[in-house]
Amino acid sequence: MWPRANPVLGVSPVANGMHLCAYAHKLKQQTLLFLGRAAQAFHGKPPPFPWLFSVPGIGMMRPLMSQKKTHEIACPLCGREQEVELWDSVDVGEDPELRDRLLSGLINRVECAGCKKWFRIDKPLVYHDREQDIFIHLEPLAGGRTLKQAEKGFQEVLKELENLMPEDVAPLEIHLVVEWSELIERIFLLEEGLDARLVEHIKYMMFQQNPDKIPAEKKGLLFDAQDSTDDQLCFVVQDRATKKLEAVLNFARADYEALVNVFDSDDQMALLEEQFPGPYLNGRLRYLRDMAEQ
Repeated sequence: MWPRANPVLGVSPVANGMHLCAYAHKLKQQTLLFLGRAAQAFHGKPPPFPWLFSVPGIGMMRPLMSQKKTHEIACPLCGREQEVELWDSVDVGEDPELRDRLLSGLINRVECAGCKKWFRIDKPLVYHDREQDIFIHLEPLAGGRTLKQAEKGFQEVLKELENLMPEDVAPLEIHLVVEWSELIERIFLLEEGLDARLVEHIKYMMFQQNPDKIPAEKKGLLFDAQDSTDDQLCFVVQDRATKKLEAVLNFARADYEALVNVFDSDDQMALLEEQFPGPYLNGRLRYLRDMAEQ
């Protein structure tokens, strides 16, 4: 079954009163600095930090490692201010147990020292699995931050990183997600060896073919690897407001493989990339956008 979401979401950290936009900007600079230093190793310069970094096709360099820092937060339930340790990055190659903790909703979940209630802090988080070449950046839309702002900031980091990389080295494939459920889904999806853009295309078709059963304004779709079989890909319907899981839709793996073959050519892949240019891929939002333009 799909891991159940925690009841309290969307709480943003406040570091000494730091506004979320400033916090996000600081995180961007730290991320770029880290990746830039990693890129220096391509030129034979020793990176000035102690952890390892692995790049597909290159091998072991100095890699991202799991990191957590102390942040000052205010409890969303009782308002008590307190200092807590929150994860900034999770490297499951370094600590495989962190994957299970993340998928169980235990990462960045804290107990208030005052009211003793549990809640999760939705903050930026980098997930890295070196063995499976999975790199995902979670950028929650909290504190008034919009999807457009999140995409723009993410693209700026990728562009600057691309400029730092040698021309003969392919850029890292880093996935952008904005919700905790999307992070979990993307991990499962990539571990299954599925194409994220193609899966969102399938969701688009499901919304298109079932407008009454799964109205895109109110419902979302999540890939469920645990209930998928050799014959069927499983998707669960989630109410956007309550986060409740309501129904299951199946999509034949044979049809998925047929789509893989359809989009195998450069011309067809260009059409798929035009439909989902990225960096944020979401079949539901694309469907709603297309419906609004009709």
